[in-house]
Amino acid sequence: MTYQNEPIRAVFHSSNSGRTENASDVWGGDFPYLKSVESFGEDLSPKFLTEYTVDYKVFCNTVKKEYPDADLSRFVGDISRTEGGAVDTIEIFGVKIKGTKMRSMFMLKSANFDIKKDGDTVIFTVHGYGHGVGMSQYGAEAMAQHGADYKEILLHYYTGAVIESIDLGRIK
Repeated sequence: MTYQNEPIRAVFHSSNSGRTENASDVWGGDFPYLKSVESFGEDLSPKFLTEYTVDYKVFCNTVKKEYPDADLSRFVGDISRTEGGAVDTIEIFGVKIKGTKMRSMFMLKSANFDIKKDGDTVIFTVHGYGHGVGMSQYGAEAMAQHGADYKEILLHYYTGAVIESIDLGRIK
């Protein structure tokens, strides 16, 4: 697969919430063929919806370790989301944090999450598994089960890419 005569980065993930992510929202930089697209069949994944709970004190300590200026009197503020539905930024204790950073801080299955406090517990409800960019393994399987061939699947997930034979000697 190529885009503008160059091999693509054919990244993939396990599952998402029904829409893939733009590469620019997850990693920065723009890959025109790694754009958000609808992805059906994601609910077939056993990791489509997971819940992660953390003790409130542990949550506070984890955030304070990374963001010493955090104001613990304020829990969750504004949340912005990507086109694919993941958390782009979330205001926690008055600090704006990238969703991908929250994912790594709390070892969440994806950055597509909802968060709430329930007593002395913080509950993350997480949708999908992985970074969400490129082809979804569960979405591709669902497309195949509904009669799509490999070309249709690849061209769906890698927007504007082309399937072609190339001279391997020209790859950098």
